[in-house]
Amino acid sequence: MYDSDKIIPGLIIFVLFITFPVWYNHG
Repeated sequence: MYDSDKIIPGLIIFVLFITFPVWYNHG
């Protein structure tokens, strides 16, 4: 059903987008 070629990079970008402010604030 899902296209892994789009899901995997999408998940990586999503996780980075969510965690980046946390790393940026703690850094």
